[in-house]
Amino acid sequence: MNYPKAILLSLALLAMHSLNAEVVTYPAGVGVKTLNDFSVEVRQGSGPWLPVDVYPVKVDRVDEKGHNVEVASIAYFDFDGMVDVRVISNKESQ
Repeated sequence: MNYPKAILLSLALLAMHSLNAEVVTYPAGVGVKTLNDFSVEVRQGSGPWLPVDVYPVKVDRVDEKGHNVEVASIAYFDFDGMVDVRVISNKESQ
């Protein structure tokens, strides 16, 4: 095998992959519960801000009093390259 050609081909494929970098968000399906405690958005470069749905997830906080199950927020998306993420709290300050 010709290693220099293989390395150049790999670099070319990597460069092509980077040109096609993208952000993928996953809208909540019909009937799927979402939360509005936070607004989450993501963008790549100077592209548009894309909304990311926020879902409830149960977490177990353990402290000196024992286990305490609480509802937290989770949001997810896929991306290649670098992205900006914006998270805004929609709750009033306490």
